[in-house]
Amino acid sequence: MRLPAFGTAALVLTALAVSPADASSGKSVLDGGVTWTAASGDTGAESKIIGSSTDVRAAYSIKWWEDSDDPCKFEVYNRHLNLGGVKTPESSWCGGSPGNMKWAERRGGDEYITALQVCLTDKNDSTKNKIKGIRVWGRDLDTGALGPENGPDESTHTNCKKWKNKVTCPSGQIATKIKVHYNEYQFTSHGFATGISLGCRDVDPK
Repeated sequence: MRLPAFGTAALVLTALAVSPADASSGKSVLDGGVTWTAASGDTGAESKIIGSSTDVRAAYSIKWWEDSDDPCKFEVYNRHLNLGGVKTPESSWCGGSPGNMKWAERRGGDEYITALQVCLTDKNDSTKNKIKGIRVWGRDLDTGALGPENGPDESTHTNCKKWKNKVTCPSGQIATKIKVHYNEYQFTSHGFATGISLGCRDVDPK
């Protein structure tokens, strides 16, 4: 049967409206709302949420940069659960130009972060402690099912003195975003990261 011209146009518009990069076709999908873990490290006066809010992307890598010894820029690598392809949301509260980049990641093609631990400096005034290291653990995803825990992968800066509490997504969940806790210097809008929480979601077969 031949479609009328307006019908053909409607089909084209519908196809364009759905981005292949975020289509939910495939074997796995995220379900339910975000469950936040406690912070590994210290909670600061401020926080930034970084990551994906779609039902098909989860985190496998965290990068961060320093500006004058202050960890102040973070980037999360979110991969499509079924189609591959990566998006990299980021956030920065640096006062200058960040550098000295580090990263911790899960390197398996279908592996996603499920646990995290930060290392802090060890200052007499604990409110001045900064993130100087990150460890991440992960699990492989196979048709909605998660395998055993792998890891950790670890990356540190100088002055990583004290590993804080490990935080883990609830059973059956993987991380899709992070919440970076930080303190700002007085009378400025820049500062230093003090802790990280994981935002986790259930993963299910379709």
